[in-house]
Parts: sequence; structure tokens; C-alpha cells
Amino acid sequence: MAFSEKVALSFSRALIKAGADMIVLAEPSASLLSPSAYYRFSQRYVGRVIQALRIPCILHVCGNTNHIARKMCESGAVALSVDDVDMTWLADVAPHDVVIAGNLSNSLLLNATPEEVKAQTTELLKNIKDRKEFFALPGCDLAPETPLKNIRAFAQTVKQYS
Repeated sequence: MAFSEKVALSFSRALIKAGADMIVLAEPSASLLSPSAYYRFSQRYVGRVIQALRIPCILHVCGNTNHIARKMCESGAVALSVDDVDMTWLADVAPHDVVIAGNLSNSLLLNATPEEVKAQTTELLKNIKDRKEFFALPGCDLAPETPLKNIRAFAQTVKQYS
């Protein structure tokens, strides 16, 4: 883990030197860990990277993070990007100095119609309407085959809702 920490710091510093003013730290498998293993094998290393960079960082963890979400809030990240988590619950438990971001299903964006994308996006926005520190995002990476019409439906719905 110490080696991964060094690599993340080196890469992030190169991005900052190239002009980045914010870093996204992606943790693709941390959701598979128990809360104690998450602290031992991820959280403390991510926290040290965030602290060392001294610029805003977003922490993205793939998968179901309900069991580690509170710990993710303690990472020092200014925002949490989440995939499979109950957003209304997260909006209630995350401190207001942490922005929450997510979590429209990538499968929906890949397989649904634009109308279904609009309906699910609207539902997400309505569920989180009372949380100012929120922005809508896909839950994780988009599949290359994701139809542009679905991405547009998502983006237009968010823009119209604002």
C-alpha cells in the first residue's frame, strides 16, 4: 500500500504541475473491504495522499459503499463520488463540508431509453433536492458503447432541474 501511495502522489503531483487544480482519487475495489480493512488498506493511505497534495481532492469508490461511507467522509476529500449507495441516506450522514456526487446507474445509461434516463435522473435530483452540497454524476465510468442520446438526456435533465 505504501508503494501505491507513492505512485498516487507522484502521478497527482505531475497532474498538478501540468495545471490540474483538483485531483480525483479512484478506489475501484475498496467497497469489497470491511470497515476495519478499509481503514487498514485504503483510508489511511488515501488520507495521507489528500493531505500531502494540499489541493481539493475527490474520492471515488466503486460499488456498494454503504458500509464504509462514513469512513470515506473522514478521508479529507472535499467530495465523495459514489456508485451504488443509498443517496438519501448518504445525504443525511455526510457532513455538509463534504460534497456528495453520483450515482446514476451506468447500466441505465448504457441500456435504457432517453426517457428512462430522464425519469431516473429526475428521481435522483428530487431525492437529494434538500442537499446543497450535491451534484449528479454517473455512478462510475461510462461504457464506451453508452449512447450519446442517453448522456445528453442525463445532462439536459440536470441542467433543466437546476
